[in-house]
Amino acid sequence: MNNISQPNFEFAQSNWRQSIAVKITAQIIWVIIPIVFVSSIFLFNSIEKDQAQILSYKIDALNHRIYNTVLHNLDVSNSDKSAIIKKIAAELGFEAIEVVAPYYKLRTDIDTSQYASITRTLQMLSAESAFENAFIVITSYHVPLDHIIDQKRKNILAVMLLCLVVFSAFLVFSIRRWLYKPLKMLVDATESVTNGDNNITLDTSRKDEFGHLSTFLQHMLDNLADQHNKLRETAKAACEANTAKSAFLANMSHELRTPLNAIIGYSEIMLDEAGDRGDKIYIDDLHKTIKAGKHLLSLINDVLDLSKIEAGKMEVHAGRINVKALLEEIASTIDPLVKQRNNTFNIESDSSITFMHSDVTKVRQILINLLGNACKFAQNGQITLKVQLQSGKTDNNMIFHVIDTGIGIKEESLSTLFNAFTQEDNSTTRSYSGTGLGLSICQHLCLLLGGHIKVQSSPGKGSCFTVTLPADINKSRTLKLAQNNPLSLASNAN
Repeated sequence: MNNISQPNFEFAQSNWRQSIAVKITAQIIWVIIPIVFVSSIFLFNSIEKDQAQILSYKIDALNHRIYNTVLHNLDVSNSDKSAIIKKIAAELGFEAIEVVAPYYKLRTDIDTSQYASITRTLQMLSAESAFENAFIVITSYHVPLDHIIDQKRKNILAVMLLCLVVFSAFLVFSIRRWLYKPLKMLVDATESVTNGDNNITLDTSRKDEFGHLSTFLQHMLDNLADQHNKLRETAKAACEANTAKSAFLANMSHELRTPLNAIIGYSEIMLDEAGDRGDKIYIDDLHKTIKAGKHLLSLINDVLDLSKIEAGKMEVHAGRINVKALLEEIASTIDPLVKQRNNTFNIESDSSITFMHSDVTKVRQILINLLGNACKFAQNGQITLKVQLQSGKTDNNMIFHVIDTGIGIKEESLSTLFNAFTQEDNSTTRSYSGTGLGLSICQHLCLLLGGHIKVQSSPGKGSCFTVTLPADINKSRTLKLAQNNPLSLASNAN
């Protein structure tokens, strides 16, 4: 069975760099930053001009108001004038002023060296003034203009950054609410379906694209759940029918074998009598009848064995096996098959191999089936049965290699080779008789005995079937599982 890797559904919350909200926000911010930068350049350049113009307006206003105060308040005391002029300066944002008039002089009381100053001279042309054509000298002290511009720039930059942070937070919140959450809901639903959970209810109340997508996905999940339930019922019915079929065939073993054995037995008796009488006319026909009967009995035995395995009625009868005697018996059994297609047969066994503990009938059946296939698919070739003892940390395994120089197997056919009723292709079925059950039965028997089987083959170069069985079945870790459910093990082995 092919191992298909499962997709990873870890969402963006586990890796914030992959979050859609972060990506979209980053893209928008990267667009906004250049705009803000260019705008700030123009804004900063305009600040200096604006502040200079504002300062000029303030100085003109200050000079005008002081001029009017001095001109229209000649009868006011100097202390009152001083208070009025200081108030005017404070209202217009000046730190201090100096006013020198023909009859009045006001000086600042702070360190004017820390401030910038502008001096204006105004001519008094009022006819009502006692000092007509006199001059008023006004010196205004204020914070240096570059300090004001720097502070303005800092304030503007702070406001821009604050607005950018607020906008980014709002953007992330909006994207998370309108994009991230519904998208995550759909991803979670997809992950649940992938894990086999079809009982999912999506939010279909939204009217946007995600709402429409959720509606279609919910409809698809409902249909999928219905189809899954129908398939489950169909599979259950098919499994029950297959179990019933297997049980029926297993129970019919005696009824099918007994008449056929009688036919073969009476045919052999008739053959002996025909030989004694010298009736050569019937001898060839009886030989054909016996051969066809034995072939049919072999096919029935294969079908019944597979049915027993599928029905769970195949039992293991473990005992001590003399490996050398078993190999000699197998060689004697398949000798006619070997000679029939002009093949040669060799046995290679380690001298240290003496006994194993397993079911001798099933071990013999596995090896005879594999060697029978080797004889059938090889012509004028070499067939070898190689036996090895593999020592492990806890268990020892007996390994049987059945090697032939026959027609071989195509690579694309290896994956289905052990399926029941399967041969390599139709041409093989036409050229070589058989039901295609032999290898399937071998695999089931290997699993039943706690082992496994595998094959290596190349077209035109022959094949090598390797059977690995525990040397002592009582120590096999997989025996209990194999006896309880051999079919599940067979599917896993594929």
